[in-house]
Amino acid sequence: MNTFTVYAASTEPLNDERQRLHVWNPCRGNSMRTKRIRIKIAEYLKENGPQTTFAIQEHINDCFRHGTTSQQLGNCLSKDKRFKKVGFAMRKGVLSGHYEVCVWDLVTEPEPLNG
Repeated sequence: MNTFTVYAASTEPLNDERQRLHVWNPCRGNSMRTKRIRIKIAEYLKENGPQTTFAIQEHINDCFRHGTTSQQLGNCLSKDKRFKKVGFAMRKGVLSGHYEVCVWDLVTEPEPLNG
């Protein structure tokens, strides 16, 4: 005979900043595919302030076994409303000289939801 344990949802307010980063997710579409990556990006930007796309990608690739591609990371950063582009930084390439990469930061106040 199978036995199941039922857990009730907690009614306590979310005081922990880490829990707030997990809960507030205004991203649309199939967000479960990149959920862990987006949570890790939010924690990294909270700890280190504005960072370039390349620095964020290196951090994600160090933290996770399979890492992420630059295209997947760019989609996560641009489509999630927790992150905003704050500028550009120059990066030196081996073959192509210098090129610009985006600098990203956390949004301080979430935009009000329509409705």
